[in-house]
Amino acid sequence: MLVSFFTAKKKKNANLLSSRQYIYRQAIVNQCTSIQGFFGVFMMSYFTVAFARKVLR
Repeated sequence: MLVSFFTAKKKKNANLLSSRQYIYRQAIVNQCTSIQGFFGVFMMSYFTVAFARKVLR
C-alpha cells in the first residue's frame, strides 16, 4: 500500500472533501458540541446545587 501511495499519480485535490460533505460534517460536529456544552453546564450546576445542599444540611 505504501508503494502504491508513492507511485500512483495523484489527482488534483483528491484529498479534499466536496463542499456538501464538509458542510454536512460540520453540522454534525456543531450539533454534538452544542449538546456537550449544554450537558457540561447542566452537570456543573447540578453538582454545585447538590454540594451546597450537603454543606448547608
